[in-house]
Amino acid sequence: IVTLLMAGSYQVMASSEGAETNVERTLIQNIETNQAINEDGMEIKNKYWLNKGYTKIDSDEFATHYYDIPVDMHIKVKTTQASTDSRVAEYSAIAWGNDSMPIKNDNAYIDMKGHELTLDVESNKLNISGVGLHVVGNLEIKNIKGMKIHLYGKEATGNAIYVKQSYNNEQSKLLISNENVEDGVLDIQNESYNQGPLIYAEGENRKEPLPKISRRLQSIISIKGNINAIAKKVAVVKAANGTVTIGGGYMKAEGDKAVSLLASYNSGIFINSQGEEIEVKEGEKRKKKLIFKEQNRHHDVKIEGNVIAEGSPYGDGGIVGMALNTRNSYFTGLVGLKKGEAHMILSDGANWYHENKGGRGNEIGASHLTSFYGDKGVIHQNTPKEIIIDQYSGNTTVVYAHKNQGLEAEDYIGGDIRIGKF
Repeated sequence: IVTLLMAGSYQVMASSEGAETNVERTLIQNIETNQAINEDGMEIKNKYWLNKGYTKIDSDEFATHYYDIPVDMHIKVKTTQASTDSRVAEYSAIAWGNDSMPIKNDNAYIDMKGHELTLDVESNKLNISGVGLHVVGNLEIKNIKGMKIHLYGKEATGNAIYVKQSYNNEQSKLLISNENVEDGVLDIQNESYNQGPLIYAEGENRKEPLPKISRRLQSIISIKGNINAIAKKVAVVKAANGTVTIGGGYMKAEGDKAVSLLASYNSGIFINSQGEEIEVKEGEKRKKKLIFKEQNRHHDVKIEGNVIAEGSPYGDGGIVGMALNTRNSYFTGLVGLKKGEAHMILSDGANWYHENKGGRGNEIGASHLTSFYGDKGVIHQNTPKEIIIDQYSGNTTVVYAHKNQGLEAEDYIGGDIRIGKF
């Protein structure tokens, strides 16, 4: 299937390879193809992209892992009955490395040259879950005007973005540089009846991590700009032995099973925020401590759905950081800690609507924040569940939900807010 939108005069030549018609490159504005990008640490598995000139090989005929795509590109694939050794290649629109051969090139990239990238994956094969972008190793997607990932089909779909550390590799890292491009939003839709987390960073769950790197940095997803994503049955964002950072945007957990952010064991999820590790003195000892800061003063952050930071008996808990620092920013949901940490910045007219939203609310007796900084933000206490803040600073307005005219103590629905220390 091929769609070409172009302006001006052009020449058309028939091509038997792939699903694209060759047209003078400078005149093409949009290409739709059913050819997945697929390569491992050594070779280009799908030669379509090499033959069309979007990538090159080096003098030893190995893959360079550099793609230059100067057009709006729409990759549309269907899952097939995959064999064990090539499963990833057969269910992903972009399969970038695999467990046995991760892409170790630190400078590997897909350069969209100011154009859009769309990934469509249709899952119609039993036990084969379609994935939009699967990364094992290193990849930067840069100069991208906008990116869309659409998952659908009769059978279960996997993740829109999945970054996994291979067993023998210290780190896998995906960077999507969409911050400084107009309309550079990452838009994710999953219409399947069963889904995996939309954005998922996963490291290997070893007893001992590889040297030189912490568990939390084994798998990294960094999205510099905004996203627009709705999850109906799972987490919008999940990390386990990995870290996800997102500049901002709209994240919604829809239904009674989904959560917005799920930071599992040895992981971190940071929305418009960043953690800086410093040493503090406690008595005679010095201890490392994470200090949270906002990442950008102009990113709107809109999160609908409960947030969970949890651990396991064998590993450290997850860490969640959220910086809501614009008038249009808000968070609707509870914050549940199970051997984890949660940090929030609420400032400049941003709102926290404290009420159950999405799934796992029955597991959260009270919302719990490790640290909270407020500067003219507003907390709307709309539930009897308490808010517990270990360390508070700044100034915050609290609006308590109530019935009648709120003249009596029993009129107030909102639970207490308990602060450990200022």
